[in-house]
Amino acid sequence: MIKVIRESKILNMIENISQKTLIAEAVSTWSKKIPQEIEREMDDAEFVNKMKVIKEAVRDGYSSILEMPNIHVQAIMPRLDTLTLVSFSTGANFLQQSLRYTVPLIKEEKEKFSYVFIPNSLKSKENAIIKHVEKGFELYNELVQNLNVLETRKPEEDARYHLPICIGTFISASLNLSHIVHMLSLIKVHEENNIPIPSTWKCFVEELVNKISYKEFVYNIAKEIKIGKFYPNSYPLITNNIMKKIEKDFEINGKNEIKLLNYNLKILEYFTKDEIRNIIIKGINNGEFNDFSDIVFEFAVKESGIARHQIIRHRTIQQQSISIYDVAKRSEILIPASIKQSKLINHYVDYLNNSISLYEDLRNESENDAVLILPSNLAFVSKLRIDGYNIFNFRGFLGNRCCELAQAETQLIASLINNKIKEVFEKEGYKELTYILHANCFKLRKCPELIERAMYCSIFKNKSFEKPLFS
Repeated sequence: MIKVIRESKILNMIENISQKTLIAEAVSTWSKKIPQEIEREMDDAEFVNKMKVIKEAVRDGYSSILEMPNIHVQAIMPRLDTLTLVSFSTGANFLQQSLRYTVPLIKEEKEKFSYVFIPNSLKSKENAIIKHVEKGFELYNELVQNLNVLETRKPEEDARYHLPICIGTFISASLNLSHIVHMLSLIKVHEENNIPIPSTWKCFVEELVNKISYKEFVYNIAKEIKIGKFYPNSYPLITNNIMKKIEKDFEINGKNEIKLLNYNLKILEYFTKDEIRNIIIKGINNGEFNDFSDIVFEFAVKESGIARHQIIRHRTIQQQSISIYDVAKRSEILIPASIKQSKLINHYVDYLNNSISLYEDLRNESENDAVLILPSNLAFVSKLRIDGYNIFNFRGFLGNRCCELAQAETQLIASLINNKIKEVFEKEGYKELTYILHANCFKLRKCPELIERAMYCSIFKNKSFEKPLFS
C-alpha cells in the first residue's frame, strides 16, 4: 500500500542555543566578560544592535558564528532529497533509514505502506506514478525471492536498484546554521540562473528556515553572503564545469568504471625504505598510518545512485558529481550482476525502460520534479580525492569498502580504485605500501568483523591477511 505525500515533512526539530546566547558567545570573543554575563546584562535594544553587528561580522567572513547554532531535524523525505541533504556534510551527522526498510515488509499492520512523494506539479499523473511504483515493489519482491547472491550478500541489496527516488525515507540530521544558509544561498543560485530544482527540496529548506528562531537572520545572510564562503560539497543538483568535462571521458556502456586523474607521492621522499617499513610495522598495532596521510590520488568514477548515496557519506573524501538532471540526460543504467543472470532480466529491463518513458512524460508537467520517478540505478559520474587516511587507515574508505561484507557495487568501485593505487605504488618503487592496501584485515593483520559475519568471506577463509609482511 502506498501513502502519497506532496512535500517533505519535518517531524521534529531542536535548537541547541537561542539567538541571545549566540550573540553573547560571539561578543565574548572580543570582550573581557564571559557569555553568561553578557547575555544576562543584554536588554532588548542592545540585542537588536548586537544582532546587526553579528550579521555584519558573518558577511565579512566571521563564518564560525554560523557554525555554533546546531539544529537537529527529523524528517521524512524522498531519496532524492536525502542525497541532497547529506551532501552538506562537513560538520554534520546523519542517520537514515535504509532503502530496504522503506519497502513494506509486512511484519506488522503499520508497515504495510510505503511513502511516495508526488508533488503538486505532478498531481495530474498521480495514478500513473502510483501504478509504476507498485510495479516496482512487486518486482522487488520477486527479485528477493529469485536472486542468487554470494554468502556475504543479501538479495535485498541488489533487488532495490530499480526503485524510484520518489520513495520516502526517514532521516535525522544534525546541521548548523552554516549548512542552512548555504542551502538557501544555493536555492538563490538556482532561481537566478534558471537551473531546475526539485520542489520537494526547496519546500524542505524553506520549511526548515521558517521553523527555526533564526529565520530573519538566516534569510538576511543568505541574500548577501557569497557562495565561496562555504566549504565545497558534492551538491547533486548542479553540475560544475570540471564535472561536465570529466563526464565526457566515460562511454555509456552500462559498466562501473574508474579513471585515475592525478596522484602525488612527494611526501614519501622524506622517508627511507627502512623507515617506511617501520611505520607499517608499528601502524599495524592500531591500524593507523598517519605519516602517509598526505599521499593523494584523484579518481573519476562511474557509479549508480545507490553507490553515490553511500560514497557521499564518506565525509573524509572531497568529492563532486554531476547533477541528477545530467544523470537523467545521460540515461545510463547500471544493473547488478545477479540481476543480469536472473530469469527476471527481461522483465527488469522493461521496467527500467518504462521508468525512462514515464520520466519523459512527466517532464511535460514539471522539468523540476520529473526526476523523482527515476530509478536508483542510473549512472552518476563523480570525482573523488582519496588521501592517505582513506587509503591506509583503519576505517578509511578502502578499508571499509574493499571488505567482502561491504555492499557489492561500492566494494567493486573500492577494489578498482585499490588496484589502480597498487599499480602506481609498484611502478613508483613503493611496493611495501601495497601490503596494507585493500580491506581493514590487511591493515590490522586480523579480521575486525564478528566471526558470524566473517566466516563467509573468502579472505577470512584463506587467511590471506596472515601472510608475512616482507617475505
